Amino acid sequence: MEDFFRICFFIFAVNMIGFVCLKAVYVKLKLDLRYLSLLYGIGAGVIALEMFFMSLAGLRFSLKSILLPWLILLISFFLRNRRVLADFKGHFIDFIRRTIAFNRVVA
Repeated sequence: MEDFFRICFFIFAVNMIGFVCLKAVYVKLKLDLRYLSLLYGIGAGVIALEMFFMSLAGLRFSLKSILLPWLILLISFFLRNRRVLADFKGHFIDFIRRTIAFNRVVA
């Protein structure tokens, strides 16, 4: 069960990194569930690029050293753009409601 939560955390972290990178390029981006695969691909690519530069600098890889710069960037991004965080909460709550409604129809 612990592995499941760990995998969910990693997928969420990579998606958020992809969101921040795409939001820096495309300012009008709304956080929508249709973009999850795109965000994951961008996040994985950026993390791979970061690991490449870390290897060139001779730094050792660890989960903390890879995610710490992105965590700081995410926190500063969401503190500056609190409306994006509110939109994310709204989309997430709507997604949960639609999922529950779908499960009621199927069951």
